[in-house]
Amino acid sequence: MLRNTLSRRDLLQGFSAISVLGFGTRAALAAPTPSHPRAELFQSGDFLWPAKPGAFIPKFALRSIQPSAEAVAWEEEKRAFIERARTSGTADDKAAADQMEQLTFQDFQRQYFEADRSPEPGSEGLRTRGISPMPAALPEVGHVALIEVDGSGKPWVIEAMPRAKYRYASLYSRFPDGVIRTTYADWIAQHKDYNVWHGRLKEIEAAKRRRIVTEASRFLGKDYWFWSFNLSDESAFYCSKLVWVSVWKAAELALDGDKSFGRKFWVTPKALVYAQGMELLHNPGVYGRE
Repeated sequence: MLRNTLSRRDLLQGFSAISVLGFGTRAALAAPTPSHPRAELFQSGDFLWPAKPGAFIPKFALRSIQPSAEAVAWEEEKRAFIERARTSGTADDKAAADQMEQLTFQDFQRQYFEADRSPEPGSEGLRTRGISPMPAALPEVGHVALIEVDGSGKPWVIEAMPRAKYRYASLYSRFPDGVIRTTYADWIAQHKDYNVWHGRLKEIEAAKRRRIVTEASRFLGKDYWFWSFNLSDESAFYCSKLVWVSVWKAAELALDGDKSFGRKFWVTPKALVYAQGMELLHNPGVYGRE
């Protein structure tokens, strides 16, 4: 629930976000120094989550008279997905289309960013927050990738990425050759301004963790598509779908606690960073909020 009064932190968050989004302030508030994991600790099957430090969306809503270009693109792709799903999709696809029909862009952003699996004393599982800050560098929606360590000890990153000018832009079209493999040295050079979380499934033996990247490697060259809801459809992936499917194939473990493949909403990076059994070996803070 929104408070009737705004704290000093709320106001600072608001002014920072307005600056990043180009609402007229001259300079954004100084962001903390990005924090990166130690590459010598990497093992095959580990996870990485990058996020810009010090970027916030204010808890109070910023509304404009004209819809944003991102919202227009999202709505166009939503309509295209609904049409495809209802004419030639499976029963699960049609059910997802029915749900998408009722989902607004604002609802999508709120649900996508608020999903939080961080533990609370005496409680387990997925919970949501009333209105939580979202990353200010819109249209980013978060990201998760896999680590592979080759026979020589060299680390690589396997991920599903759109072909976008800006990394992690919420582009909703379908992009060919979206599942890629990059050296960690090149990857971290592209993320010098990002905090990077490093996680490992602590209850899975090393052989199964290595199998995660073996499974992910089978999808190299597949399309990137943000609207690829069905987890059994291996023709296209978004970042967290690639990770979820690879873990399932390697260890029959549903990272988000849901074993169903016919989804009606995205598996989010934030749901995976706080998955049950995930140990954060490098933790710069609360993912998705700072």
